[in-house]
Amino acid sequence: MIIRPLSAKQMKAARALLDWSQEDLANAAQLSVATIRKLELGHISPRDSTMRLIRQAIESAGIEFMDADGVRRCFEDISVFTVPNGMSQLFDDIKQTVQKNGGHIAIMASSMDDLREVFGRNFEKMDELFNQASSVSIQCLITKAEPELEIIQGANIRSISRKYVDTISFCVYGDKYAPFPTTSGAWTKIVSVKSSAMADAFRAQFASLWDKTMPTQTPVHAKGRQSKKKSGK
Repeated sequence: MIIRPLSAKQMKAARALLDWSQEDLANAAQLSVATIRKLELGHISPRDSTMRLIRQAIESAGIEFMDADGVRRCFEDISVFTVPNGMSQLFDDIKQTVQKNGGHIAIMASSMDDLREVFGRNFEKMDELFNQASSVSIQCLITKAEPELEIIQGANIRSISRKYVDTISFCVYGDKYAPFPTTSGAWTKIVSVKSSAMADAFRAQFASLWDKTMPTQTPVHAKGRQSKKKSGK
């Protein structure tokens, strides 16, 4: 496949949008700084393999190229999951994202029942996440005052008073943010937004709230899982 060459203007404009130096682009594309410099000066014609590396590096950073020497930031990707399978579709998207990138999942839920809507009645779907990627970590904040929180293998759960947060439930996974419905049933769709900036903002908010809480349980680390209650001792 022939890769359409980028113009020197496009490369410079893309670097400007990303606030990258020539060294930054060279590192991202795994090329030498001299190659980037010569391309931008027009001193050499790039090979297809070289152009492919440069395109991949810049596009992976959130920039897309247009005709007539244009560049722009990519628009945010939005996925819509509708009833009656919206929660299942949300989990599938979480699973695919984690399988591809690994990483941290942060969930704010109104109650344990809301958490079950995503991960199954006995949280059996969490096994799928942990079995496919050892780098996965799950943190959950529950805003409903519940006398007992269930112990879930591999997940860290804490409770927080609603005086600190709104009642909306949401999930941050990878570079995506998705508010999801409570068990009230007053909803028709779930919207997941792929936006690194938004995901980072909500993850930072979650971390701030997490620091205001105290651990309410110790996760079980046994093979397999059975739903258990925290001991009253």
